[in-house]
Amino acid sequence: AAAGKATPFPIVTTGVPVGTQVRSSVRTSVPQARVDGLDSGLYEGCDFDGGPGAADDRPRDIRSVARSDLHGYDAVVCLAALSNDPLGQLNPASTFSINLDGTLHLAEAAKAAAVPRFVALLRGINVGKA
Repeated sequence: AAAGKATPFPIVTTGVPVGTQVRSSVRTSVPQARVDGLDSGLYEGCDFDGGPGAADDRPRDIRSVARSDLHGYDAVVCLAALSNDPLGQLNPASTFSINLDGTLHLAEAAKAAAVPRFVALLRGINVGKA
């Protein structure tokens, strides 16, 4: 990089709405960063506000991301997950397929693409009887 010019740090995030919020924050605080998004569109058409940057998501389910989708990125930040207890109870197989299998698939694709950093932020609601 030329003296005084910062080299972009290409990052890809997954998931809406958290992924779009993270991309917006990074773009605001590090304007030279290149932050792209991948999302399956599962919540498209819902009343959720995707926030700034939702329109730039590339349609892609984390369970089918290819190595070529991640080539050239310095980091993958996985924020895609079904994190709602009633939703998990409604369809446990889908929840495991996205949250576990999808995250593992994404990590393997990132490794195959030689992405040096992988961050998975899995969230959920813990409820139970006391």
